Amino acid sequence: MSDRGTGSIIRVLRGERGLSGAQLARDAGISIPYLCQIEKGQRSPSESVLRRLACALAVPPDVLLVPSGFMYPVEVPDARVAPTSSLDLDAGSENGPLGWAELDDREKAAVQALVDGLRSARAQR
Repeated sequence: MSDRGTGSIIRVLRGERGLSGAQLARDAGISIPYLCQIEKGQRSPSESVLRRLACALAVPPDVLLVPSGFMYPVEVPDARVAPTSSLDLDAGSENGPLGWAELDDREKAAVQALVDGLRSARAQR
């Protein structure tokens, strides 16, 4: 199985950061030939390797995990749109989970979207 898309993303990010293949491979803890095969789409790396590459490239893991199919994108609704369901994560306070009050509307919408996505996935099982 090949994964040219993820390999291309890695190659572009590496170039943007001015890293050589040897530097990225070292920082991610993989061999240079393995990195070359990933970048050419000849090998499909595991989730843990993609996470290490993301860390070495200083990007969020989902930048590499979503195109590889290890993670699905979560759409964050516009913060101006009210969530369609309540969070129901009451941690004993009227503000909901601990720290909830400190979040801005966009962060609350992102958490709500995540919770709704998890509920939807659970309902489909």
